Order: sequence, then C-alpha cells, then structure tokens
Amino acid sequence: MDAVLNGPFGQTTLGPAVLTIGRVSTNALVVNDVKASSHHAEISPAGSGYNITDMGSTNGTFVNEQRLDRNVPRMLHPGDRVRIGDTVFTYEVPGAFSQDATVYAGQGSSPGYQPTVAAPPPYTNYDQGYMPPQQGYPPPSAAYPPSYVPSGQPGYGTPDYAGAGAAMNLGPTTTTPRTNRNLLIGLVAGGAIVVVLLIVLFAVVLPSTPTKTLTSYCNALKSGDYHTAYGLLSNSVQSQTTESQFKGIEQQGIAPLGGISGCVVGNVNQNGSTATGTVTYTFGDGKSGPVNYTLVNEGGSWKINREG
Repeated sequence: MDAVLNGPFGQTTLGPAVLTIGRVSTNALVVNDVKASSHHAEISPAGSGYNITDMGSTNGTFVNEQRLDRNVPRMLHPGDRVRIGDTVFTYEVPGAFSQDATVYAGQGSSPGYQPTVAAPPPYTNYDQGYMPPQQGYPPPSAAYPPSYVPSGQPGYGTPDYAGAGAAMNLGPTTTTPRTNRNLLIGLVAGGAIVVVLLIVLFAVVLPSTPTKTLTSYCNALKSGDYHTAYGLLSNSVQSQTTESQFKGIEQQGIAPLGGISGCVVGNVNQNGSTATGTVTYTFGDGKSGPVNYTLVNEGGSWKINREG
C-alpha cells in the first residue's frame, strides 16, 4: 500500500519514483515558501518504506523538529512531521500503526502517551528452597546439587583442598597461538573502526571550506556521482539548471576525454562569503588542464557559484 504526504497543498502519493521537493517548478512537489531552497529535499523508496534527504538546503529540513544532516538519508515512520521553512507535511501509511512523534526534553509531555512498565526480574534465590509464584515463571523442580567430580576416573585428578576456600592448583596458564591471533584480529578491527570514525568526523562534523567543496566536487565528477556534484552547486545555479541537464552537460564534456583520472585543488582564496579556487583535472587520454571556480557561502556551506 502506497504511503502519502499530507500538506497544505493537498495529498501527494509516494510511488516507486523519487519525489523532489523545492521552490522551483522543476520539482515534483513545489513548495511556495520563501524559506525553501530551489531543490530543497527528496523522498525516495527504501525497502518497504521511504527515506527523506536534505539536498544541501539553506534553511534545513526538519523531521519532528530535528534538523537533518545534509545529503544523509533518514527513514520516515508513520506520523512523522516534515517541516520545510514554515510549511509542514505529515507522512502517513494508510492502514499502518501511526506512532506519536518523539517528545524531546523541553517540549512538554504527550497526554496520550503511557509510560512503559518493566516486568519484574525472575526470582533467582534458589538455595532458599522457595520461589514466589510469578506469572510466566515456572517454579524450580528441585534445588540443584553441588557439582561432583568422581575420583579415579581417567582425565580427572584429585582436588587439592589446602583448607576451606583454598584455590585449586591448576598449574601455569599457557597462551595458545589462536588466542594471539584473535587478539591481533581484534586490534586490527578496532583500528579500522577508528579510521572510519575519523573519516566521518572530517566529512560531516568539520565545517565546510572552499577547498573541501572543490575536492568533493572533483571526486564526485571523477566517480560519475553527478547527484553529489549537483548538490555542491549554489542555489542560484540550481535554479537555472536541473540535475538532469547538469549531468548531460558534464558527461558530454568529460566522456570524449576518457573520463577524469585525477584532480588537484589549488590557488584557493577566501574573501568574506565568497572565494575562488582552481581545480587541475587530469583526463583518461593523458591531457590535463585547470578550471577556475567562484564559490559562495550559503548558510555555512560553501557552494560552487560559477565556473571559469
């Protein structure tokens, strides 16, 4: 059963295609809101549900009043409230259970929400010979006898009790090669996790810079990821060129040169909310050349505003 997006403009049915949302008429869902960007967000199928992604908008996309990270998909749940500028939509799945939006500290409480009651832990004091009757827990059949090790059996030695509570003499501990190998694997895996976290920190948490934007733009073109490259363009450029037009223009210019095999960012100069920089591209046919760019800071994110 298809999900729907209810809003002030009516009801929009979500199907197998990506739903683009923004201020300009090229979007599938046009939002007449001065705080909306030209290409603000997208809703795309994800398994049996849908994801919403902020496409690098200036004023952000909010789900249940939590701002989404730019270009990071977020799964929608029935009853979620999506806000773009001052325009609010509700994500609904007909026939599905609709849960209330999460209430965060400082927002007050929901009168219809009942706190979860945790079941009491089972009675475990078996050595007392009695277990109070509790629903769902059968009584123990009998007290457990102490462990018994038969003497004189092959593979068993006689315990050496040097007095009550004395420890058994088990001899020196031997570390096997398997234990060392497992330790090495654990250290390598832990190191890999740290590297991944550092990459995520650099890519998401650290502030945007002109050099970072130009590097990301070059790498996206190099890998053929035109969607990411388009998201690094300014609102002004996006309002004049659709993503499909941008992709066609770049492919026509890059394909005859054998694709992009490498790129170097340099000559970056920042002046207030504007900046310039140069990307030297190396192509598959062995040729190379510089391209100059002008960038603009939009809401804390540096975007490419002009080429050449």
